[in-house]
Amino acid sequence: MKIDLAPFQSLIRARCGLLFEGDSGEEKLAATLKDRMAAIGQSQPGDYYAHLFGHEDEFQELINLLTINETYFFREPEQIRLLVEKLVPRLLARGIKPVRILSAGCSSGEEPYSLAMALHERYGDSVHSLFSFIGGDIDSQVLAKARNATYAEFSFRGVAAERRERHFERQHWGWRLKEHLRGAVSFHELNLLAREFPAVFRACDVIFYRNVSIYFDQPTRRLIQQNLASLLKDDGFLIIGTAETLANDLGVLPLIEEDGLFYFVKGAPPLAEAAAPRAVPAFALPSPHPLPPTAALPAGGTAARAPVPDPLMPSGPWTQTQLRAEGTRPLALGLNRPAEPQAPATLPELAAAREALRDKRFEAARAMLRAPPRRRCRRARRAAVDGASDDRAQGIRPRRGTGAAGHRPRGLVHRRLPAARSGLQVAGSGRAGGALVQTGRLCSP
Repeated sequence: MKIDLAPFQSLIRARCGLLFEGDSGEEKLAATLKDRMAAIGQSQPGDYYAHLFGHEDEFQELINLLTINETYFFREPEQIRLLVEKLVPRLLARGIKPVRILSAGCSSGEEPYSLAMALHERYGDSVHSLFSFIGGDIDSQVLAKARNATYAEFSFRGVAAERRERHFERQHWGWRLKEHLRGAVSFHELNLLAREFPAVFRACDVIFYRNVSIYFDQPTRRLIQQNLASLLKDDGFLIIGTAETLANDLGVLPLIEEDGLFYFVKGAPPLAEAAAPRAVPAFALPSPHPLPPTAALPAGGTAARAPVPDPLMPSGPWTQTQLRAEGTRPLALGLNRPAEPQAPATLPELAAAREALRDKRFEAARAMLRAPPRRRCRRARRAAVDGASDDRAQGIRPRRGTGAAGHRPRGLVHRRLPAARSGLQVAGSGRAGGALVQTGRLCSP
């Protein structure tokens, strides 16, 4: 039985922001709908669609099956070190106790428990009086797993055995977090598109929102960031996954770079340990607005993506010179120039920018996202040549059957692109190899 997916896609997007498009997304949605219809004895898609409106528990079951919950302990550890070694000491120096830390989209709890473990290693048992940890997710089943805090080996990849044994107890089928840390984190259902949020999520000092925004389109990402900003205190920090940061630089909150790491700020947070509090004007946040209605598309059609605007920069006594003197600076990605219409970055370009971010080539990443399409091609080719020169200097030889820079010939690039439509598959051996391959379809010979 073929199911008309459009009504279900619109309902899920409106209520949760999740997109199920393309072959893989639609296949997963169709299979899940059939499973749930069989489970409750519904034979007609129209009847099941109507059933969802009157039965919130069934809609929650559907969402539980559709969400992706792949995570592990101490993911992106450099951001956890930023919290423990820099942000938290500055907040405590201001007399903020307890420091409220929210993990938005916490899945089965590995992220908030990682934060609790890292801070316990520094502050000991005082962690219970100094900090308040909250985990929120839309999936009620993974929240139950988070509260139980028992994990298999797969959740510990990248975690030293000594650290695991220090914080966990061996169980018959896995490892369970010790009681003193298990009770430090509270878990609650969280819909990031809700019109109102429970009090437990409000007035946060730090919000971690990592590896979640990749499932949303740009209007939804903007609305979610506005909602998260409303949950922050006026001196709060928002930390987004390293590979997602530039795609979330939407002008809602100022973006700060410190020691090669990025985070967003609201109001006047403490940006350096030695800096005195400054009278900085509060940043005006756009009022949250509902998602625009989803227009019906012709068969095979796709919705146009909105261009990414330049971020808004703060005004007032906090100058760039002063921030640089403290080792912290805002990203000036649009100062002193009028806004220009700009073609949106494509998925391959976003993937190329992620690759540049992993190599900490931040200027190259910004150039890939901000340049016009043809200039992006020239810069990608130039980055590929530079990467090949670096490889040759280090004695790295191109693979056989590739071009001078270690890339496959243009014909092979075009044959690979349909399979790499998500922008996540990278070919080429040079450090910038992914940039040329993934933007190859935009480049003229």
